[in-house]
Amino acid sequence: MILNLLARLALLLTFCVVLTSPQFGVAADTNSAALVVQGEVEQPLQLSLTDLQAMTRSTLEAREKNGDEAVFEGVALSDIIKRAKPRLTEKCCGNAANTCVIVRAADNYRVVFSLAEIDPEFTDRKIILADRRDGKPLPDSQGPLRLAVPGEKVHARWVRQVKTLEIVRISTDATP
Repeated sequence: MILNLLARLALLLTFCVVLTSPQFGVAADTNSAALVVQGEVEQPLQLSLTDLQAMTRSTLEAREKNGDEAVFEGVALSDIIKRAKPRLTEKCCGNAANTCVIVRAADNYRVVFSLAEIDPEFTDRKIILADRRDGKPLPDSQGPLRLAVPGEKVHARWVRQVKTLEIVRISTDATP
């Protein structure tokens, strides 16, 4: 009887280990890379949830797609990009206005922002990479990271399950 009980316990423990392994996506590992920042940057980043939670936090009250008001908490997108040190020229406006940020989700959905839409030197709007909504972690279908973009009438750039930020410079060649 004790042997039978031990066998069941071993089976249960094995089952728990398998279900909580990263390939099943059940257990969130706060120390693995939750966000990658790459492209035209001096400092490519692989940030864990713990790294992001240690950065300066911002809150944002915004209207959801369904019209509900919500309070999002996370890190200003501009702070993350600044930490990666985009390769910009000395001239402020010339280079930032033609540098883009491609935001990519886990399902490969992508949206584009110009750096000027994000940079506080150009705009007062604060876009945040949220990990909390109304004081709670984002549900799996939305997170662990989601963009909250205030002032947009269509929520097409409110990307859920954000995985990658890629900084890309747009060519300014005058060739047609």
